Amino acid sequence: NIFAKQQPYYGVISQDKYMNVDTLSDDLLTDFQSTNVEDIESLLNSWAKFGNRKTNPTFFELGSGVGRLTTEMSKHCLKIQFADVSQKYLELTTQALNSKGIDNYSPLLIKNLHSLQNITEMDFAFSLITFQHNSPDVQIVLLEKIFEKLTIGGICHFQFILSEVSYAKKSIEKSFSTIN
Repeated sequence: NIFAKQQPYYGVISQDKYMNVDTLSDDLLTDFQSTNVEDIESLLNSWAKFGNRKTNPTFFELGSGVGRLTTEMSKHCLKIQFADVSQKYLELTTQALNSKGIDNYSPLLIKNLHSLQNITEMDFAFSLITFQHNSPDVQIVLLEKIFEKLTIGGICHFQFILSEVSYAKKSIEKSFSTIN
């Protein structure tokens, strides 16, 4: 939350050039947004290859940050819900969407684990970077809540960056063991 308030772009991509939000030029903001190209391509490839082929799919993003992925992904669905633990990040994502005339979104502030009850049904859930900031027990709860709202034929695209394979394995095995 400190990064979101003081250095929101640096909090998403830890490169010195994004550190001071007050000095980010339009060119630097464009440069920041261009860092999403490979991630967007990977997400859209996952959706194209494994998605349930709905005409009007709904997407869910866990950990929206400043909307680096949200703005582009929103163009490929009927509705996108994006969630973050930071009100500031939700505001910045909303501003990014509004600046592009996008209105098919719903923000969700995750204040606590109970807030996860407000996740809406989705056909495609994705999250990059976010899981690594949570313990296995929190990862399990996040995965369970997302899986509960995933439609039949829906898919997930999650990035786990962990020091031990067993860390991710514990979360994933526990989540799948609770699905009926």
